[in-house]
Amino acid sequence: EFAKLDGKTLLLEGKATKGADEVSFRVAMDIPDDARMRIVQSIPAQVPLDAASAGRLEVEVLLDSWFTNVDFSTLTQEEQGKKVFTPDSQAWIALMQGVRARQSYRLRWVNP
Repeated sequence: EFAKLDGKTLLLEGKATKGADEVSFRVAMDIPDDARMRIVQSIPAQVPLDAASAGRLEVEVLLDSWFTNVDFSTLTQEEQGKKVFTPDSQAWIALMQGVRARQSYRLRWVNP
């Protein structure tokens, strides 16, 4: 529901773990209203393009890929016990790159 996003493009909360380290986090992100920032180009897909093929195209978000290069140790601000992504942090920039990476998505054709 868009109302739950509080006017943001993306709202994520969770726990990141690496080895024995665990970080609770929250990110409320706006992707700039610029076509270059909102388009993910060249997502690999092998789907039928003929009119005779009934079905639907599903876009799967590979969340692990969004966070691949995020360094949670760069998060210095905290709210309600959760580390908060800020636009000037490495974590924010790496997440934005992950969101915009074509490897972060998978397309598949689903027959009815």
